Amino acid sequence: MKTDLADNLATAKRDIAAGRCVLVHGANGTRRSAVMVAAGTRADAACVNLIAKHARGLICLALTRAEVDRLGLRMQPRRSGLPATTGFTVSIEAAVGVTTGISAEDRARTIAAAIDPASGPEALHTPGHVFPFVVADAGVLERPMLAESALDLARMADCGPYAVFSEVLDDSGELADIDHVRKLAALIGVATLDIDEVIRDRRRTERIIARSHSTSVDTEEGGAFRLHIYRNLISGAEHIALVKGDPDGAEPMPVRIHGLNVTDDLLRWRNFGQPDHLGRYLAAADRAGRGIIILIREHYSTTLVERFIAREREEESGYGRTELVDLGVPAQILGDLGVRDIILLSGDETALHNLRGFGINCVATRPVDDA
Repeated sequence: MKTDLADNLATAKRDIAAGRCVLVHGANGTRRSAVMVAAGTRADAACVNLIAKHARGLICLALTRAEVDRLGLRMQPRRSGLPATTGFTVSIEAAVGVTTGISAEDRARTIAAAIDPASGPEALHTPGHVFPFVVADAGVLERPMLAESALDLARMADCGPYAVFSEVLDDSGELADIDHVRKLAALIGVATLDIDEVIRDRRRTERIIARSHSTSVDTEEGGAFRLHIYRNLISGAEHIALVKGDPDGAEPMPVRIHGLNVTDDLLRWRNFGQPDHLGRYLAAADRAGRGIIILIREHYSTTLVERFIAREREEESGYGRTELVDLGVPAQILGDLGVRDIILLSGDETALHNLRGFGINCVATRPVDDA
């Protein structure tokens, strides 16, 4: 019997609101995994113990950037030395009322201290046994990951912007597959939910971008394009879509999602020996006679010194490759343009999987030289 996805989501929201846990599973970047989720405002010692016993991963607390700023928490340093916009902060412990900090009671007390609107930095010590995780402001619409789905579920259940979650490990200590998740759900009597159901529900009811201007441009390297400017309704940032050819054509549309970068696009600094500037993609679209280039304005709040130092380190995970993880805005831009099937001009398989999570059908990825 086919299950109604709306019923699944309604059950999950009802259970979260009642203080029960839910198992959320699905693609988390390039891998499939699952998390056990509870509302932060409902996370008592029994709830924390259930998560620790059956999920077995770190006890994490999903928070918005505003909540993290209220608590004065620093992001965990990254090897590249660049600031992160999402990810783990330093771990935390309640400043009062705990003993070792590791017990379910102590961790529940730490969670309660962190989510208390009256709390400030003095309410917590670091390091500790609870691991705050900063999620994207727009949740799964911006970053279709399990941490964002946890916080979105808590919000949907009217439990505030706080969620406790832990990745689910199987009996061998590896990330649990869907069979293990289903067996675990039956064993402990909790609902399961696919992250796609959260994404589809929010996409159906919410938008985070608006088209603010359209015009035509004639570029030196790619000829004529139709240009559209989009504004992010949450951050206020403006982005550009350059369109050549008919977006509604029968064939998949070649698409480049490009983070504007001073080192690449202005100085034409090669990415590990390869050019990766905007001009390449303008020329590729001109050669093909069709294509869309979405220009995402720089999303790192870094100084020029930090950017150049990162490039000098030549680390594969560094800023120089201008990798985009938060693809909600590009996905909604593509949807506004009427595009559903695309060939992504990138070698980044993570971007391919993430866009699929937003309902964009990436039939393939392709290096620009093959465009």
